[in-house]
Amino acid sequence: MGKDSVTYWKSLKLGNGSSCPNVALFRLFGFSGLNIEGKRVLEIGFGANRGADLVECKTRGAIAYGVDINDSYIESFRRNYPDIHVATMNAGLDSFPFDTKFDLIYHRDVIYYLSDNQI
Repeated sequence: MGKDSVTYWKSLKLGNGSSCPNVALFRLFGFSGLNIEGKRVLEIGFGANRGADLVECKTRGAIAYGVDINDSYIESFRRNYPDIHVATMNAGLDSFPFDTKFDLIYHRDVIYYLSDNQI
């Protein structure tokens, strides 16, 4: 991730507003027959949609995990959803902060900010 994009994403604060789960993502799960109940699911870069996908995963019975580069997203989300595991991570540079294996890992647009080596 370029220095300018890291600075940009780290500086954002969650304002008032709302977000909804990614309908296409959960439609894909349904059409493919993917049942996430009881599965460990990780979203990389969850903050941009205020963790709506993580909350939906938890609602569907998943053991939800999320990482984001922005500490303020993590703090805000953790206050509202203490039962969902979240941590700060700079994708492509940092190791995963959770000592577990995941059944499903997904992201929304994070890959656009990573170099080939980071991917």
